[in-house]
Amino acid sequence: LDTLMGEATELLVARMHAEAQQRSLADVRRMHAKWAREWRSVRAAYIRLMRRVQAQQEQISPELGMMLKFLELNQRYLTESSRRLTVLAQTMTQDTLHLTALSDQLQDDISAMRLVPFETIASGFQRAIRDLARELGKQVQFELNGATVEIDKTVLETLKDPMMHLLRNAVDHGIGTPSERDLAGKPAVGQIRIGVEQRGGEIVITVSDDGRGIDLQRVRRAIVRQKLLSEPEAQALNDEEAQFYIFHPGLSTTERVTAVSGRGIGMDVVRDRVEGLRGRISIRSLPGEGTSITLHVPVSLTRIRCILLQVGEQVLALPAAAVRRMQTLPRDAIFTAEGQALLMMDGQAVPCVTLGALLAIPSSVYVEDTAQIVLVQAANRLIAFEVDALLNDQELVLKPLGRELAGARYISGAALTATGEVVMVLNANDLVRGATGTALPRRAAPTVVTPIQQTLRVLVVDDSITTRTLEKNILETAGFETSVAIDGLEAWALLHEREFDVLISDVEMPRMNGLELTSLLRQDAKLRDMPVILLTSLAKPEQREAGLRAGADAYLVKSQFDQGELLRTIQSVL
Repeated sequence: LDTLMGEATELLVARMHAEAQQRSLADVRRMHAKWAREWRSVRAAYIRLMRRVQAQQEQISPELGMMLKFLELNQRYLTESSRRLTVLAQTMTQDTLHLTALSDQLQDDISAMRLVPFETIASGFQRAIRDLARELGKQVQFELNGATVEIDKTVLETLKDPMMHLLRNAVDHGIGTPSERDLAGKPAVGQIRIGVEQRGGEIVITVSDDGRGIDLQRVRRAIVRQKLLSEPEAQALNDEEAQFYIFHPGLSTTERVTAVSGRGIGMDVVRDRVEGLRGRISIRSLPGEGTSITLHVPVSLTRIRCILLQVGEQVLALPAAAVRRMQTLPRDAIFTAEGQALLMMDGQAVPCVTLGALLAIPSSVYVEDTAQIVLVQAANRLIAFEVDALLNDQELVLKPLGRELAGARYISGAALTATGEVVMVLNANDLVRGATGTALPRRAAPTVVTPIQQTLRVLVVDDSITTRTLEKNILETAGFETSVAIDGLEAWALLHEREFDVLISDVEMPRMNGLELTSLLRQDAKLRDMPVILLTSLAKPEQREAGLRAGADAYLVKSQFDQGELLRTIQSVL
């Protein structure tokens, strides 16, 4: 099924290309129609000229004869090309509609084959809750709503362990013993509920209990005990900020270790699993009333609806599920309080951060009279990001970055737009976490990473379009002039056509790999002194030595890759 889904995704890409070609053909038809209108405006003059020539019955110059012949052919070709363009447009429209219907049906059929009801992972929940409640001397009633809601099998399998942990956590930390509940004026039997529903392109799963709620003072003490914040800083956290610390790795509010509590593991894994699915978590907890933890995960892992944004010269995609609002505001709507830029949204002061500054992308937002704002909700927080332009929304074909680049900050994957262009898909949770506590002063200049000199030319060689595009975006953001090649053979040709200051190459590629390219470079009298950086997934010492023996100046491993390290390495080899 995974293979079929991958092939169906490629068919979807082909459909996008066909739709783009259809739009290009429409542009050609508009140009042709303009040409026809221009011709009609001079056709009467052409006819009068032909009649005068024929009436004079005298020899005309060869040049005028050629011109009249051309105008006659122009009329004939214009009529015929118009007819053919109309037929071609009709045929292409029919073919595109058929391809669209076919790809949609295939995607739906394969997706349907992958769908399984939520109850397939819920069979063990009742027993686990009952056994743990008995062990802890508690009484719990479990209720499941939405058991028949169908979810992608991969998503469901990924959520099974996090769901089990949330339920055990509700029994252990949420529900009190019968005597504790009696003192709180509650029935002896506690309630734990799971609700599952589909909302648009999301599956929403809520785990709730009617227990104690999250003890935020215990959370603050745990934060201080584990030296995450100082006592004053922990006490200064608002309730929303404090409760989300339960997802911090290693944090436990239980001071003694038992069979089920105190190890400080679990909730961070829940968060990581959900965010690994491009999902998000929200919490609602009231002392003495209970806690609800809601998981938002996508219906599909291959297609994603995104908002396209322009930041500087780059187009980026932001998952629509994380976007609360998009709005154009007067710049004076942004005000500063305690060193932070803020916006009033629905009566709430929301931190405002320039996305270009956060991503180290040169931006022009400060010279505009209006602010383009996208309001993002993720990581249990609300942040307003200012961008250069709000473009449109599209359903994109998602391409994962792969294991080697999975740790790239703020990026969750790459996607193909309707025109076949590759754009980076932003990780909303990372963006909000990166912006929290770092909202920029209103007039602060954006942070820009700059190279040693603005005219340095870099050649990037990699057979992966995702890796190639990511590296190109990083380098162009830093001000480098960047060209790309899909393998060593194409790179070798480019090296002899243009001048470059540094070469960055993958190792494993078809036709000519990075080691062979580096060796050829070192044997060429003109190119032998060019710095070479090998960026690869091969991390073994012997593979690194092979790269350095071939003549590479530096060897970076993709699994340890980040943009700062790449830029520092370029600076060191120049």
